[in-house]
Amino acid sequence: MKRKRIVGCLMIISILLSIVSTPVFALDATNTETSLLSESNIGGVSEDKNIQEINQENLNTNESTEIQLNNSNIIYDENISVREQQKKETLERIEEYNKVISEFKAKPKVKTFSITSTGRFQVAIANKDGSFTKKSTYTNFKDAKAAMNKNENVNAVVLDTERVIGNQVIAMKNGVVVTTADKLGKSILEFSYPNENAVSAYIQNGIDTYYFDSTEKTVDIGISNIKAKGIDINKVELVPLIQAKQSYYTKNSNGELVHYVATYKFNKNTNRYLGNYESFIICKAPSFMDTNVKYYSLDGINFYKDNKLTNKIGTFYPYYKYLSFRSKTNYTAEDLNRYISSWNKKDSVLNGKGQAFIQAQEEFGVNAAMLLAFAIHESGYGTNSISKTKNNIFSVNATDSNPYGNASVYKSVEDSIYYQAEYMISRKYLDANEDWRYFGPNVGDKNQGLNVKYASDPYWGEKITGHMYRLDKYLGNKDVNQYQLAISNKITHAKKEPNSNAANYYKYANLNYNVPIGIPIIITANNNAWYEIQSDMGIDKNKTAPASFKTKYHYDLSKAYVNKNDFTLINNVSIQNNTFTDIPIGHWAYEYIEDLANRGIIKGYEEDGTFRPNNPLTRAQTAKMIVIASGIDYESYEGKETGFKDVAKDNWAGKYIKAAKEAGIIKGYEDQFKPNDKVTRAQIAKMISIAFNLKKSGEPVHFKDIPNNHWAKEYIDILSSNDIISGYENEKYGPNDSTTRAQFSKILSEILKK
Repeated sequence: MKRKRIVGCLMIISILLSIVSTPVFALDATNTETSLLSESNIGGVSEDKNIQEINQENLNTNESTEIQLNNSNIIYDENISVREQQKKETLERIEEYNKVISEFKAKPKVKTFSITSTGRFQVAIANKDGSFTKKSTYTNFKDAKAAMNKNENVNAVVLDTERVIGNQVIAMKNGVVVTTADKLGKSILEFSYPNENAVSAYIQNGIDTYYFDSTEKTVDIGISNIKAKGIDINKVELVPLIQAKQSYYTKNSNGELVHYVATYKFNKNTNRYLGNYESFIICKAPSFMDTNVKYYSLDGINFYKDNKLTNKIGTFYPYYKYLSFRSKTNYTAEDLNRYISSWNKKDSVLNGKGQAFIQAQEEFGVNAAMLLAFAIHESGYGTNSISKTKNNIFSVNATDSNPYGNASVYKSVEDSIYYQAEYMISRKYLDANEDWRYFGPNVGDKNQGLNVKYASDPYWGEKITGHMYRLDKYLGNKDVNQYQLAISNKITHAKKEPNSNAANYYKYANLNYNVPIGIPIIITANNNAWYEIQSDMGIDKNKTAPASFKTKYHYDLSKAYVNKNDFTLINNVSIQNNTFTDIPIGHWAYEYIEDLANRGIIKGYEEDGTFRPNNPLTRAQTAKMIVIASGIDYESYEGKETGFKDVAKDNWAGKYIKAAKEAGIIKGYEDQFKPNDKVTRAQIAKMISIAFNLKKSGEPVHFKDIPNNHWAKEYIDILSSNDIISGYENEKYGPNDSTTRAQFSKILSEILKK
């Protein structure tokens, strides 16, 4: 009986179609709701041929006629952000369609027939109230699109009358593309990088993106500097500009950069996706922006005055958005706690946790202030249910489909902080050699950075940037613009040494693919054709990456080199140049000499700014360097007798030699010190061991030229057991060899780093 009723209804519809002169589909989207069965609406349920033919027929209607087939109206919850409710309704919708399909599959006794019309595609003019004014009808999309392009009205569109949910627009002159994969029961829209189809990104539903072009079945969109082609048109909604709200940037009265983001929800009463704005502050606005003027940007870097992105006004990189997690904050644990207390949220689980963030920075190499900003965003200032009941302040494993249920549980908030720094960031998202999630060491966006794989919100990185900006602003702006940043302009590598033939540490791109371009670096020194940088990956004293200890990160050891031509500077900070003109970045002892120079232990030769690394170290120079490095008081000996006939009290090294003598580090030769004599490697071992009170800490190296009765064996064993010296390749130490200034710099620097 049901089949007879359905067939009867379809026959009546066929008769009506021959009478009604209105176009294929009602054009007033605000007043008409139409329910059709189609493959896209069923969400993947397979159909036999007969059902497909019926589904593909055009059921005509006008303002006075509404046709419903078995009450199979498509209903969407207005609040699509409630993931569980959305999932439930999607399943109910699929079940409803399955019932109808099952009836037709039971060997129907009637032949299927086609419902014809004057054309499926219509060129129309979009009106502000959500309706459309019809202009012409076409049987194929190509002709309809050509007619739309010829139409002088900027609001011209092409409608597909077979589309059910939404406004039916499949081409337009100007507008936005809204992510609506929820039409097919999906909580996110997935898409691929251009030319890298295997690398996928994803964004949440209800986000507006830039519209570039479309076909009958696909659309090309843009967001986060990605131009994604061939997106299934059933997973998006094309909204003409006159009916849309489009995201934009502006400068507020306080001189801050504000992002107004358009978010859309489905309204079942109007069968339209309607947009609203939410806004957040990112940072200080660039000087080229005027207050309260709208600016548009595809990448959050290049800003335009028009939404077609043709009238460029300037380029600006928000500092914290591109700052590597491998940086350090200038704030203390007390500072961070003071900022947390300023929220006046007594129930926040972040209260008093400043020290845990600082400890995570020192042990795992993750900026403490950035990590706190990360936690603020993910935990709602430490007050959301996941953070309060699961101690999970970073939403780890809180998936879009079931955020609370899938979220990880930690024993304490501190455990959550340490796990995030050590495993999630340092060993996963920043491991360029072994982890598929590496897209750069910064928060970033959907093009590069943690945002690519950590969150479906395409503006997640900007929001954390805003939290970092507010933290720094409250505490005195001590962190902003402290590092010189640059971004890659091609696929390149971080190298072990500053030359093109050196071994690669890691690639500035995803593990298996050549995307993205634009990964940021921190430049620590500048020399000729190379930059010394802070490595994204931990490097140990043997210059191995990833470091053998892997869980730890040593800022002083983790340095790499990149070719200057492969990177573009994005801010203006004085880049550290090499201190001495004869010690380029590529010199084997560069890091040790620079370390001592930064500590104020060495100054070089004032007459020409050189260090002369290969010159033999003198006894006077050795005394000075050891006394300063070990923290022995020497100023009190200024102008006093040294006790050596060959070192006058006004000698430049007099106070250092006197201090070393009083500390028992040196004895001299009876009444002489011989300050200009070369110091031997055996003498160095003794002076260093005494000055720093070193003891054996392991098995010493047995050198062929150091017998058991050698006067300096005790001291040489101490240094070798502490990995401070290693000798020559022939297993000899050379106790009577002179020590160069570079060699001694390495020994002293290694001791000070321990």
